[in-house]
Amino acid sequence: MTKPGALNRKTVITDIVIIAAIAAAVFVLSIRTRAVDDVIYSKDDIVHTKMAKIEKQKNSIEKALETGSIFPEYYAGVKEYELSGNSPKQAEKEEIASITENEALYRYALDKGYRVSDKELKERMQKELKDMESTEEYADIQAAYKKEGLSFKNEFWDDREKYRKRYSVDDQYEARTEEITFGKRNSETGERNPDENWKLFRTTVINKYKNARR
Repeated sequence: MTKPGALNRKTVITDIVIIAAIAAAVFVLSIRTRAVDDVIYSKDDIVHTKMAKIEKQKNSIEKALETGSIFPEYYAGVKEYELSGNSPKQAEKEEIASITENEALYRYALDKGYRVSDKELKERMQKELKDMESTEEYADIQAAYKKEGLSFKNEFWDDREKYRKRYSVDDQYEARTEEITFGKRNSETGERNPDENWKLFRTTVINKYKNARR
């Protein structure tokens, strides 16, 4: 973990900023390339094939846009929500909310010193990959990605910063839950149930994060 530091207001990404960034990316894509295609897989494709095709399309978008754009991840997230049965409009809403929540909790985690180091990140990702490789469906996942000209392992490791964020938030959750469970921390929310406490705490963090630039 890193040394706790003050939350930098300039790094805050609110819903409005996310929407603006997405709109700018769509405009750039519209004049550079037809990289975004609403129909990238058929309804008869198995889920692994659909995920591989989404990943391939995300990579195409990344190549068309400048480095640092949040749109590729947003695009992939929206498509994944659609796979879960959401309408396109609802999927977009869910993904924007997800980006905002993840960024809010990650920034708070950083402020409290819960940043996963490069060494720890590598170790945890290796363990997660090993766990995936032991599942019955892993061979099908590999085959689906290979058919699209991709390597699942390469795509997995390319997402290392996404995993760093997730692990950092997970560490904060585990530490907070343990402290409340064993009475080492006062419950600011007044809720002693660890899961309910986390829900209330999460809502508070997200709301403060959204209001940081207002």
